[in-house]
Amino acid sequence: MTHSNRTIARRLYLGAAACLLAALASGSSLATAQGTSHGSAPLAGALPAGALPAGALPAVAPSAGAPAAVSPSPHYLTDDVAYYTSGKDGPTQYFDPSVYPTTFAPGPPSLGQYCCPSEPQIKMPRGRPGMFQRFQWTGEWFPAIDGDPSALGVSSLGASVMLGAPLPFTDGHLLITPRYEVNYFEGPTVTDMPPRTHEAAVEFGHIRLLSPRWMLNLSTSIGVYGDDHSLDSGDALRITGRAIGIYQATHEWQWIVGVVYLDRDDVPILPALGAVYKSGGFKADLLFPRPKLTWELGGDSRVYLGGEFGGGSWAVARTGTGLTERADLLSYQLFAGVEQGVKGGWNRRIEAGYAFGRELEYAESGTVFELDDTLFVRSGVTY
Repeated sequence: MTHSNRTIARRLYLGAAACLLAALASGSSLATAQGTSHGSAPLAGALPAGALPAGALPAVAPSAGAPAAVSPSPHYLTDDVAYYTSGKDGPTQYFDPSVYPTTFAPGPPSLGQYCCPSEPQIKMPRGRPGMFQRFQWTGEWFPAIDGDPSALGVSSLGASVMLGAPLPFTDGHLLITPRYEVNYFEGPTVTDMPPRTHEAAVEFGHIRLLSPRWMLNLSTSIGVYGDDHSLDSGDALRITGRAIGIYQATHEWQWIVGVVYLDRDDVPILPALGAVYKSGGFKADLLFPRPKLTWELGGDSRVYLGGEFGGGSWAVARTGTGLTERADLLSYQLFAGVEQGVKGGWNRRIEAGYAFGRELEYAESGTVFELDDTLFVRSGVTY
């Protein structure tokens, strides 16, 4: 993708994001107006407060088998919804809301969330009261296994903080997640990748219930991705985002449909399609581009198997020509891991896997290098 085409794509993406935000704002204003007109004003013919003496109406006992009333809690977290978050490279940074707080939404539920427990209804995730929502640290190591000229080793360390802020004119909240990651490269000798790249970005996200069964997950992220000499270049700027719809089909099944914009030259956009199945201690995220199977071991521990589309994209200064261009790293990864932790508390995970189909492409020159397969280890701590 040329620089001009990338600029056009960014403008189209920003225009679509602006339209979505305008639609959300108008929908929120309409919902607020309807709630005021139908919820605040007394019904015609209604008895004034205090018209009936205490005990005038008999207490009605709940019928046998009737579901107990549910009191919404600001600490409530759900593990029934799948989310993407734009981390190192778009959809590859997926986290499970069964473990991590995913939104700041204290207060009563909306859209009749608890009205009909017998019907399948999507659950709005709830986070911690206050602005702080989550801290996450991650580390990964892809070793250069042998001295082959096509062997590329990558070591990465990253951290992020999620904050929640109320949005005006709506009952929703804006999730703000600044993040930073540094990557160290070993090889390949067939080309001139720099020894280090940086990633500094801020994501703005919003999760909204559209109906008792539909939820919308929106986000956009802006950041710079490049080596020590290229962070001020136009190629270092990346604007990514996602728009994901989640439909609660049954108590066990959810359907996922949406799109993820990566702002990469080799893969600019990806669909987000699939389904999530959860029953008992088993969960299957049958999602493209990151499927995952999870089993609960009892207590606070889980094991999982999965696959993903991985890599990264950075602006780098070429040593031969002195020019700056995008370097896109592509790989496919299979992994297995174990995680331990509780909702709203400390959570730890470690996983190991195999990376294959690795390619390094320079966007402007169009040069593509096939890289050796490798193993990898990844870990993370979240609070």
